[in-house]
Amino acid sequence: MPSFDLNLIEKDNLTVGGDGTCVHCKSSYYGSKVCDCRQNEIYDCRRVIYTKPSWDLRLFTLVPRGSKQWKVIYKTRTCSERINNRILNDYRIHSLRIHGKKRYSFMTMIAGINIHLDARLKVSGFSILNLLE
Repeated sequence: MPSFDLNLIEKDNLTVGGDGTCVHCKSSYYGSKVCDCRQNEIYDCRRVIYTKPSWDLRLFTLVPRGSKQWKVIYKTRTCSERINNRILNDYRIHSLRIHGKKRYSFMTMIAGINIHLDARLKVSGFSILNLLE
């Protein structure tokens, strides 16, 4: 199973049954567990985890991890996170006490404009200290 190969699930703690059956007695979960391993003195019966690619996209991603497409998507995501961090923390949007949608949108737009101005000033090499001298 790919989860074991990536060390997402430890083999020592869990037993994974693909169809939802107990590994030892082959009983399944329907409302309540009908596993009788303990009564038969089998104490190796462990917790069963069901992982299906259709609903657990954290373990089974649509794009395989480590592929070129995954790296492109991950770069885009981290770039977006850096921009969000800059807007929320550096321009103090996160700590504003604004509850209206219009005011919040306005302050976010101003922060976006400031980010573009900062980038433009950095490229041009402009410094306000040169004007003061």
